[in-house]
Amino acid sequence: GFRDADRALRLPEGRKLLFIMSQGHPDQGAYANVVQSLERIFTGYGFIPTTLVAAGMEAEGQVAEDEELLGKAGALGSSLFGA
Repeated sequence: GFRDADRALRLPEGRKLLFIMSQGHPDQGAYANVVQSLERIFTGYGFIPTTLVAAGMEAEGQVAEDEELLGKAGALGSSLFGA
């Protein structure tokens, strides 16, 4: 687990975490409650979460055709490593 027997965090606080959520529903906020729950849980473990939602992704290969989404994903991935 993320905590030891004394409930102290095993990992240093402030670690970056990126959630990439793919969903078939076209509404970006359709599953906002799930995203908020995950962010709340991992914030409690000292992470700093960022979330990218890929909404309306139903067909195979659809993500690869969305240049705006790929650009956002690339920028967020680079931000994890301070680039």
